[in-house]
Amino acid sequence: MNLNLDKFKNTLKNKNLVTIITAAVVIIVLVIAGRAIRNNHQQQNLLSGNEVSFTGYNGHGSANFDQAITLDTWKKVAQVEGKKAGLKKDRINLIINNAHSYNDLVSDTTSSNDGMKLSDYLSHMSNTRIILSKDSSLANGNKITMTLRDKSTNPYVKTQSKVIKVSDLKESKTVTIDSIMKHIKLSNTGTNGYANEKIIIDKNAPSEILSMEQTFEEAFEIDSSKTYSNGHKFSISQQDLADGLNESVEDTYYKPSSGKKATLTVSGLKDPKRTAKNLSAIDDKIKNDSDESISLWKAYYVDNKYLDSSFSKNLVMIYKIDDTKNVYLILNTPAILKGDTLYQPADDDDEPHGDPIQDDVSFDDLESEDEETFNDDIKNLYGFVFELN
Repeated sequence: MNLNLDKFKNTLKNKNLVTIITAAVVIIVLVIAGRAIRNNHQQQNLLSGNEVSFTGYNGHGSANFDQAITLDTWKKVAQVEGKKAGLKKDRINLIINNAHSYNDLVSDTTSSNDGMKLSDYLSHMSNTRIILSKDSSLANGNKITMTLRDKSTNPYVKTQSKVIKVSDLKESKTVTIDSIMKHIKLSNTGTNGYANEKIIIDKNAPSEILSMEQTFEEAFEIDSSKTYSNGHKFSISQQDLADGLNESVEDTYYKPSSGKKATLTVSGLKDPKRTAKNLSAIDDKIKNDSDESISLWKAYYVDNKYLDSSFSKNLVMIYKIDDTKNVYLILNTPAILKGDTLYQPADDDDEPHGDPIQDDVSFDDLESEDEETFNDDIKNLYGFVFELN
């Protein structure tokens, strides 16, 4: 009977020992699992609270990170990256507490004995990104994805994402490119082949584009240093024009016609040639006064009504010295073309003009210019001149 009692006691002791060991194992497992769950939960929530703000107008809005909130997210990431890299807790906290921007978290310069661990941390932080699947041309109701990803070969942070719904974009009015092109015109200064062009916008155009002449001139690539002829076309795709306007004007959405161009065509320029019957008489007078062998190359008349201000020297006659290259002799003198005759300006305001100009010109009035200076001078005349014949 005593033997059975002793056996029972031994059995009970062994069972208690097993229970204690089992309980200890369970506790250890729970502690490890708890830490793993806590660490995993900590990583899963790195993007919590990291929101974006939406600005602009419905259909072409923008998404922007809040810098302060995003810095808090990066500090959470730094905690994980630093711990994984083996940095001590106080070292990680020092980096984070001294950080006023993302750059401070990836370019730590404080003295340290952490060596490779710090380098490992900085490498992983530099390879970690927070990106949006789309941050422009947004409309209310769109859904975009924010993603956190460590692009390192052995990432310390698990890739995680959150979906954000676009909202709070203001409503804008829609204007078609076809409708605004009705208000965009070319303004001509000069004659056919010698004209300068610029944009004018009529007063009935939408108010937001009334002062945007320079914007349109840049879009259509109108060059103020060049001269143009009737029929010249300035073109841009409606899509490109709309994109530029949508960046410049906030409360209006400019809608292009798919595949269509916006085009402006030069027209209405007058013939750049005029007849001066006494041109040959002027030429003869100059040559007779000259000891040089010269030939008339071109002659121009600058008409004041095509200029913004009065131009005092209206007759330009360009001579070449026959035996000399790249040197020009130029007569640049006041004149009035009345009918088909060139006259001197009147001495008396009551008179329309003076005597025929050949009575008052000579070879001595010509000035020598080299090719470079001549090209600059003649370029300045283009746009305001008539060729004489």
